[in-house]
Amino acid sequence: MVKRDNTTVDHFDTIGILYKGSGSEDSVHTYSYAESSNDGSSLSFRSSMCHNGAIHGTVKPKGPMPARFKSLPLHPMPKRRGAGFPDLLSSAREKRTFSVPVPVADGTYRAFNLNTLRSSNGDMDTNIQEHLNNDIIHVQDDDIVENDLMDIVAQNDKVIIVHNADGPIGWTTVHESLLNSTAAPLTRAKDYLIDNRHVVLSLTRSVYGAHKELFSQQRSVVLVIDDQGELLGTITDRDISRLIEKGCDIWNTELANEVKPSHVLTENKPISLNDLDMVASYAERPVPIISSAGSLMGIADIKKMRRYLNSAAEITQENSTEAAPMNPISLSESMILDAVLSDTLRTGIVGTDEFLNIIYFNEAILDFIQKPELLRLGSKIWAVTDSCAISQQSLNAMLDTVKEDGEQIFANWITINEGKRYIQCRLSTVKQRAHTAGFVLSVQDITAQRNAEEAIRKLAYQDRLTQLPNRLLFEERLSLEAKRSERNGSQFAIMMLDLDGFKAVNDDYGHSAGDQLLQIMGERLLNSIRGSDTVARFGGDEFVFILPDVSNPQDVETIAEKIQDIIHKPCEINGTVFHVGASIGYSIYPDDAEDPKALLDLADTRMYKNKRENC
Repeated sequence: MVKRDNTTVDHFDTIGILYKGSGSEDSVHTYSYAESSNDGSSLSFRSSMCHNGAIHGTVKPKGPMPARFKSLPLHPMPKRRGAGFPDLLSSAREKRTFSVPVPVADGTYRAFNLNTLRSSNGDMDTNIQEHLNNDIIHVQDDDIVENDLMDIVAQNDKVIIVHNADGPIGWTTVHESLLNSTAAPLTRAKDYLIDNRHVVLSLTRSVYGAHKELFSQQRSVVLVIDDQGELLGTITDRDISRLIEKGCDIWNTELANEVKPSHVLTENKPISLNDLDMVASYAERPVPIISSAGSLMGIADIKKMRRYLNSAAEITQENSTEAAPMNPISLSESMILDAVLSDTLRTGIVGTDEFLNIIYFNEAILDFIQKPELLRLGSKIWAVTDSCAISQQSLNAMLDTVKEDGEQIFANWITINEGKRYIQCRLSTVKQRAHTAGFVLSVQDITAQRNAEEAIRKLAYQDRLTQLPNRLLFEERLSLEAKRSERNGSQFAIMMLDLDGFKAVNDDYGHSAGDQLLQIMGERLLNSIRGSDTVARFGGDEFVFILPDVSNPQDVETIAEKIQDIIHKPCEINGTVFHVGASIGYSIYPDDAEDPKALLDLADTRMYKNKRENC
């Protein structure tokens, strides 16, 4: 019998679980379990971590152990039968367990353990049924965890299936039960929920529809669901901008074709730093949070979550024998201010004195800093401005201006976590009477706004069907080319093209075949011109070209013949081969006209003259 924390303890059993380390060392997590003799119900649980026999730290429990199995986080029961080695390995990796239950034909469950890989020698094609075992323990949801823990802890990492009156409700493992009952720093996803950055759309919606929703609601993430409302993954404003850059037909591309998988967190499931390592494998993808009932709630603030867990781990290790665990709700007033500024406004703020020495900064500014360790109270502001691509010379010039005008706004592209982000910086003065007491630099990530502007600009100038420049962009380029030629004394040609036989394709085979034909012809025409030339869809089955530095009719006719040969090549659509031709007319600046509209009208007249002659 021992005395600890003013409590008489009848027995104090120690259980060691061996985990193989990444190097030559093994890590032993030792779990010590004690029962108080005062009333027989007070339990304590302590874990220590050793390397080669040396104890490196002890973690105290974060409150009482869960009283009953139903209070533990449980995995949903698997329903799919016939899973192979890759499926089970993937499931174990996703759940971060050594064992998973497997449903079998008689309606019961057997266990798959990672040790099975040894006996199968890594053969993924072996019969999985031969390697299942009966390492399963069945408990009731109201069973007290502590009563069962000592009986099963010395055994292998068995699967525990938890039942209620209606049958199995979920499963866990021996090791998970231990770890979830101890005091490794944990938090819950719902404490880091961001519910104002996403929209929910069906997988059948178009990418263009997603873009429109994000822009109109000023959101940045689409949570894509299937017909049953299950989450498939995410697509972001940056994903859509990249698709536009690649020339994707966003009007006719469904989200199902572009959705990216995402790690998902459940609102109340305890989360540790190890869990965040799994999340990190999804790079910069948004991490959705679902409720305990499975409904979508929003996006997790992973950076904020990691900062808390790192801080909690440091405090727990430093004060492992005395200090109580850190509670994320116990924030000081300054931390609450930081949270409001970071989450609501998403603005990083740095305050300096009149000599540019930092006297205040919030947590959000760390997201914009390449070397956060250089940012500290009393240091100069250069750690911030260098990360924001602002030279000291530029900053000094802006400081001179801001002293007179009171505020300066500027924007830059910067690299954050190997990704390009567009930030807006606002520099203002803090006045005390007539004296400048200091400066405030605020930084906002406005990439979503910038991307939306770029996307809309491209959409305004791009033909929806062929992805070629549309009539609006063509007319702007024509005006610029006329001014350039006038300034340089050079010449250029305008060439109009109308497809012969296109109407028959539309009438006989439908508009879908006609659209595909236009797409094919648009791609052929684009591949046939020089980099300095422009080909645009003018409307219907008409295309128009700007050919800079073409000075005589013979050159234009040579180009026209080449393009007619390209158009005349057979075109197969859905198993049917089509043959179409082209009627072409052209005009040359300034020989035929100097006014851009007059040049277009003349080329159009000549094209229709040739079309009538070809009929």
